[in-house]
Order: sequence, then C-alpha cells, then structure tokens
Amino acid sequence: MENFADERDFVVLDLDRLTAQALRLSFDTVTLRDLFRVLWTKYHFLSPHAKAVPQALLKSLKMFLPYRQLSFYRLRHFVRRVLKDPRCDVLLEAKINVPIDCAIGEALKEAMPNLKEVIVIPDVGSVDPPALNSYLGLAAAQIFGPRIPEGARIGIGGGRSILAFAKALPNFVKARNLRFYALSRYIDSLISVADAEKAVGEMVVDFKWKHLSDTDDITIEGVIFSRDIKGQDLDWAFVGIGGMEENAWRGDANELSLGLTAAQKVSAIAELLFHFFAADGTTVTFPSKGLANFETVSLAVLREMVRLNRPVVVLAGGKEKAKAILSVYNACRFGGPLFNYLVTDESCAVELLRMTRPEKRLSEIAKRAEWWEVKNRFLVAHLKYAASKPCKSVVGIANLLGVPRKKVQQWLKDAIEGAENGPPLFSFSVRVPSPEFALEVALIRRYKLLDARVVPHFAASSEQLVHLGLSAAQFFCELLRDQESLRVGIGSGYEVRAMIEILSLPNTLNHFQKLKRLEFWGLSESLMSAITQGLSTQTILTSIALRCNAKSIRTQVRCHRFNSNLPYLTLDAALFTVRRPYEGDPKFLESVGMKCVERIKEGKPIAFMLNQFLNERGDPLIPEEASKCVPIKVLQTLVSQGKPVVALNARAFEEIEPHAEALRIACVNNIVNCLVVPRPIAEAILRKK
Repeated sequence: MENFADERDFVVLDLDRLTAQALRLSFDTVTLRDLFRVLWTKYHFLSPHAKAVPQALLKSLKMFLPYRQLSFYRLRHFVRRVLKDPRCDVLLEAKINVPIDCAIGEALKEAMPNLKEVIVIPDVGSVDPPALNSYLGLAAAQIFGPRIPEGARIGIGGGRSILAFAKALPNFVKARNLRFYALSRYIDSLISVADAEKAVGEMVVDFKWKHLSDTDDITIEGVIFSRDIKGQDLDWAFVGIGGMEENAWRGDANELSLGLTAAQKVSAIAELLFHFFAADGTTVTFPSKGLANFETVSLAVLREMVRLNRPVVVLAGGKEKAKAILSVYNACRFGGPLFNYLVTDESCAVELLRMTRPEKRLSEIAKRAEWWEVKNRFLVAHLKYAASKPCKSVVGIANLLGVPRKKVQQWLKDAIEGAENGPPLFSFSVRVPSPEFALEVALIRRYKLLDARVVPHFAASSEQLVHLGLSAAQFFCELLRDQESLRVGIGSGYEVRAMIEILSLPNTLNHFQKLKRLEFWGLSESLMSAITQGLSTQTILTSIALRCNAKSIRTQVRCHRFNSNLPYLTLDAALFTVRRPYEGDPKFLESVGMKCVERIKEGKPIAFMLNQFLNERGDPLIPEEASKCVPIKVLQTLVSQGKPVVALNARAFEEIEPHAEALRIACVNNIVNCLVVPRPIAEAILRKK
C-alpha cells in the first residue's frame, strides 16, 4: 500500500505559514502564473497583433478556469492591469529585425569604391541616442552572423557597438566551432568598454551560457591579445571607429586619460584600435599618459586582411562619426585600405554621401518613400517596446515624431504584424518563469483541461506531498473567491488530507467575506475497524465538520458522508486522488466488504480512484452498486458541464509512468478536467500519445 514518510523522511508541517501562503497566492491581484498565461496567450498562442487587448485575446484566455467566470469587461480590465505590471518587462523578450536601407548603401558603396558592402540602418540616434550602438551591433550580427563558417578565426575590437555585436552574435551564428582574438588590450585596473579582451570574454560567456544544455558540441575559444598576430591568422575582423568630436568618445577619453588637448593639437579626428588619424588619413601620434595603458595590433594586420579579401567590418554611426569614418577610409592612400565593410546608420550615410559626392541629391536615390515608411515603422516600434525610456503612449510617440496619431497606430500595426508580405520588424517571445508554468499550459492544451497546477519535484516524499497539498489548497481558495455558496465533492488519500490540513479550516474561511455556505460531500466510503492514518473520506470529512462547528464562524459549513441518494450532479467542484492500482488494493477493498478481486484482475486495471478501478478505456471494473463511490458517469457529466473535477497525485517518488498513465486515462475519458501533479508526472503524461 501507499506510504509517504518514515522517521528518516519527515517534514514538520508549519501550518500557519503554509495556510498564509495559500491565501496570499490565491488573493494576489496578479500572480506570476497570471502574468505568464496572459503573455503566453497574447504573444505566443495568437498570431502577431498590435492591439493591446484584442477581443481574440479575451476569448482565448477563457481556456483557463480562473478567467472563465469573468465578464469580458472585467477580464479586459484585468488584462490591462497585467500588461502594466513591471514584471512584464522581465518576462517579455523582443526579437528585433533591423531593416536595412539597401538603396543608400549601394549609393555609398559607389562613392567609396573600396567598400564591398555597406549596411545602413534607420537613424535611431535622432530619437534615442543611447540605442544607436546597440542596433549597429545587432545589425552586424544579423547580417554577418549567418555567413561566418565553422572554424572561423575572428578578430574583435573594443567599444560599445562591438560589445553589442558580441552580445547579439550567439543568436545568429550557426557555426559551433569558433575562435575569437582580442585586437587590443587595456592593462590598467579600470575595466573599460574599450578593452577588446573584455568583449571577447563576454562573447565566449554568452556562447557557452546560451547553449548550456549542449556545451559538449560547442568549441568556442577566446584568445587574449598578442602583438604577434598577423592578418593571415584571421578570417574576419569587427572593429569600431571613434570620432574625437563625439561626446560619448570624449567622455571615455577623459576617463582613460587619453589627452584630448594634445590630440587636437595634431589635428586627430578619428581613432581605430587606438591608432589616431587626421582628416587626410595620415596617422598621427601625441603624448598621452593614458595611451601607455593600451596595447593594440598594427594597422598592417587589417591591411593584410583586406588584401587577402577577408572581411574587415567597421561599426560606426551617427552624423558626427562621418568625418572619422572618412578619415580612416582615406588612410588607404598610405599603405592600403583598412576596412572593406561598413555598418552605419542613415544620418551618417547621408553625411558621408554629402562629403564624398556633394553633387548627388538624396531624392535621386531609389525607393526613398518606401524607406521612409519602413524606417518610421521601426522607430515607432522601438520607442514603444525597446527604447532606453519606452514611450507607451501612442500620443506621446506622435508628438515626439511630429506625425498624426493614426499614422503612428498604422506604423505600429505594420511593424508588429508585418506589411506588404514582409516579416514583422518586432516580435516577442515569453520567458518562462519556471518549467512548471510551461507544463501547465501544455497539459491544458493537450487534454483540453480547465486548469492544471504543476509543482516542483522534491526528493523527499513528505516534502513533495506538502507542496502538492499547498498547490491544491491555493486552487481550492481560488474556487471560494467571490462565491456566496459552494458545494464540493471530496475523496480520500494523502493528497486530499494534505490539502485539508494546509487549508486550516475554519480560520481560512474568515478571509472570504461573501461566502455564506460551504458544503463538503463525500465521493466514496470504506468501512473501517480502526483509524490508522486518517486518510479515508469519512475521516477527512469528520475533521472538517468538527473543526468548523467547534467555533462560531460566519460561514455555515456542512459535511455529508457518501450517500448514493445525494444529488451529486449539483456539485460545484470535486477533488480526489487518481493513481495507479497497488497490489494490495483489491485485498483491502475485500477486507471492508467489497467482493471484487476476480473481476478486477480480469479487467486489467490501469487507474484507481474513489474505490473504483478503471481499464484503459476508462470503464469502471467494479459494478456501480458495489463500489460505494460516486459513479464515473456522474463525474463525466460534471466535466461536460464545465465544473472543475480535480485529480491530485503527489507520487513522484514511486515509478512515475504507471501514475502518469492512470492520470492520462482519466483525462482522455473526460473523468477529470483539472490536474495537480509534480513536475516529473506532468512530463510523463505529456510524453504519452
């Protein structure tokens, strides 16, 4: 027979704490489970949409029991409260498809013929300057990541855009065997974003931790700075260009004591791997205390890579960077080109065109109107969902951009849902707060349940029982909420007893102001000569009745032992244990007066519940008149009426598969429509077909 604890496996029930926890969870305005289910339904279950609370979302949320009783008005109000919860920002992850202006990129490539490809992204800096470097890095990873082959040797510089590239690359690269080389090093005690070694280290960490489950298949290595590296040792290089007139670069330079005044005296306007350039492309030097802390590769490394036709990608954007980029580009006259690919933004690209081809007008470049639409779709979506200071109001975005509100709404819709058969610019995935929440949704969808609660797995059987009882108690409290009366069917077993003990009746009932009457009806009964563990239905009901009637409480509580003449179809809910049959079950039932051993053996029992055995088709093996429990057909009728019929099982410490099969049989035959189970059993149920 079943056993949950001995003296080596004993957990003292802190009932006050557990009861308070069950009440707190059931009365939380917005629980973490609510957050996940609303966000999962909105961003995963439904097709992409821009509306905050569409009608389809409200209808879909009705698949979950807690929201079925809410009117559409109350549910809409609840969803809006959920979406304003600050925890949403943690659970939601925006996946951004940065649009590329190919037309202006081609025009810039013609103006700067040493470049093989120019990637131009929207002018994000005009509305959110801190975001520009992030998008430059993201665009570089998005474009070049899929091109990087297995075994590639990649040189990495320092700077904010390169660090953003390092963070984004693991999401786009397909290769599993890569080596990254730091092209510079900062040897002072200060940890600087300009240090390439730090970017390489962060890249290796991200690769390892994003693929933590299969690290054996990944060979990612970061190589610290070496002066001996040559261009032929690298297949790719990603570097940034600093503009010495740029405010952000000036701030870093002052912190690193690079000596800006001395740099200005020699007309330095650009920096690449801590080599400095004048406007005509010549390299310049100047005395600087801070530069002594930097080590960097020779420019010959980059020139050799370009000569060998290997990509050297520069990431730099913002109108103020144009002079710096052109300065480094002009260095090709003094030994050869230093880069052959450029990732920049629209404002910088336009300024570069003005400087290199002043006669060329922007209006002459193809598809300006189309790009204006695409760019603004991206900008409004960025401002709403990903800005350093998000602007949640459509009116606020319209005022910021100086365009009509309806235009902003259309751009948002196109950015999220896709426009002109193009992919969405912004999509969202929901981070799962715990594997148990994801399993709950999977169970509900697979077996068309009203609800499911999955608790973490605990090695100690008594601890597993306590936590399952806590989850069941929370579920029960949710059933009581906003009810004036409730009639509940109760079965037998450890799980039901744990739930009742954690509920700590009648004290819990004081928290339900509307509740006037609560009835418990026994779903089964077994004759007993002695009480050993208090697990029978009648013993559990006796505990409830004595505890509630011993105190004067507002709610009228009535308990009824099993009686086949009771109108069980009027129940509002039912909770009981469903498990696999144990070897001693038939003998136990026979000992209390049920003559059914042979019939049970012949029927090949799969599940046991309420004194009844079920075969693989869900058919009862004990005749209704002999089983001393509510008929299976009654439970199926309650399920068809949409009333919660809850199966409990905490037996993850035993062989799991038979218990999972018993629960599956109960679900597929519409005997239960709610589950409260530990994680291993939930996983086993979902493995079954």
